[in-house]
Amino acid sequence: MTPPQARRRAVQTNFLAFLAALFLLAGCSTPPPGNSFAEQTWDHQPDIRLLVGEIRVDKQYIDQAPYPHAELQAPRTPSQALENWARRRLVAAGSGGRAVLTITDGRIVQSDLPEDKGTLSFFSSQRAHKFDGRLAARLSIENASGVRVGQVEAVATRYVSIGSGVTLNEREELLFQLVEEMVASLDQEMEKQVRLHLGPYTVP
Repeated sequence: MTPPQARRRAVQTNFLAFLAALFLLAGCSTPPPGNSFAEQTWDHQPDIRLLVGEIRVDKQYIDQAPYPHAELQAPRTPSQALENWARRRLVAAGSGGRAVLTITDGRIVQSDLPEDKGTLSFFSSQRAHKFDGRLAARLSIENASGVRVGQVEAVATRYVSIGSGVTLNEREELLFQLVEEMVASLDQEMEKQVRLHLGPYTVP
C-alpha cells in the first residue's frame, strides 16, 4: 500500500471511529427534563366569601382515558384545576349551612384534523389534532337543615389545535394552557352568577 493510500485509510478509520463515538454519546445522553407546572393562583382576585359554615367539592364528573377523551393527557385535568380554584377562591364566612361546588363536566375530547398533503407537509408542523375542552360546575347553597336555598351554574369551553411535529413537552404546555384558560373563563362566569343570584348568601 502506498503512503497516500495509507493516509486515506487512516483518515477513513478515524472518521468512522468519530461517528461511532457520536452515536455512543447520543445513546447515553440525558433526555431533556419534562415541564414543571405550577398551580393556578388567584391572589390577584378577592375571595368569594359565602355565608356558610363549610364548603364541599362534589366531583360528579370522572376523568376518562379511552379515546377520544384526552383530559388525562393534560398535566392537570380540568376537574383537578377546578378543585384547586374552589380551595383558593371560595371562603366559608358564615356559621351554618354549606356551599357545594358540583363539577358536572371536565372533558377534553380529541379529534383528528385532515392531513395536509402539500409537498412540504413532511417538513412542517401541521395541525394534526384538535382538542375540545368543556368545563361545567354548579354552586349550591344549603341551609343548616340541608335544604337548598340557592344555586348558580357556569360553563366554559375552549379548544386548541396541536400539530403533529410538536414535542411531548410542547403538547403538555398547550394542554396546560387550555385548562388554565377554561378555569379562568369559568371563574369570571361563576363570580358573575354569584353576585347576580346569590347576593343574600355572600359577604361584600
